[in-house]
Order: sequence, then C-alpha cells, then structure tokens
Amino acid sequence: MCEDLEVDLIFAIDGSAKMKIDGFNRSLHLIDEIVTGIHEITEFWKATVIQVGTEGPAVIEIEQKSFDTLDDFRRSLATIGWRRSPGSRLGDSLVDVADLAMRYAVKGESDFVWMISMTTGFSDDKLDDFEILKNSKVSF
Repeated sequence: MCEDLEVDLIFAIDGSAKMKIDGFNRSLHLIDEIVTGIHEITEFWKATVIQVGTEGPAVIEIEQKSFDTLDDFRRSLATIGWRRSPGSRLGDSLVDVADLAMRYAVKGESDFVWMISMTTGFSDDKLDDFEILKNSKVSF
C-alpha cells in the first residue's frame, strides 16, 4: 500500500511573539506526532522544519533530512527554540516556505511533498501571494 512511498514533510512553525511559548511547544509536539504517524506507514520520509513569522527571512531549523530513527529526529526537534520575534512577517515567510516546497516537488525525489503550517493567526503582509501559490496547479 503506502509503505514504499517517499514523503517530504515541510513544517512551517510560527516563531513570532504572538504564538506564546505554550503554542510553540504544542506545535513541536504535533510535529512529533505527525512524523511518528508517517514513520509507522513508510520508512522513506524526510523532514524540514522552518520557523516562520520572524523578522528577516524564515529560519531553517532542520534542513531537509532523512533520519535513521525517530529518536534521531526527536533529538533534532528538541534543539529548536522559540525565537519570540516581536515583528511579524508571517505571510512573507509562508511564501518563502511554499517556494521551497515547490522546489522540492519539482526535483521529483519524493512521491509527495507536504507543507504543514502551524500558527495561532495570520498577518496580511503577503497572504495574497501565499493564496495565489496555494491555489496554483502545484499540489502541496
């Protein structure tokens, strides 16, 4: 069934001050649960974790990588700290992450590229651009 599928997971996690530490930690926990579920279905997965909503460009916390074990992934995930950015450029950051997801998809190394956003809200700085990307012919 799905056990031979290759999946690229791209997590965009909100690191702005509006997220608050509890929300940020819940997002990390949810990432762990999603990856655990995917790992039970297929051993062929890669994960990228990007902190968005921060001033400046989105920050790649975990580069696209295959992990030997779930514990290796969890150790990497545990190193991510909440950046608490006072500014918010969430829309810009999501456009950056969507561009990255499209580049992964175009490479064709995986059967699926899934971009998962985790936030408590949106700013409107570039959401129109993100909506255009989201509704394009490329499926995330």
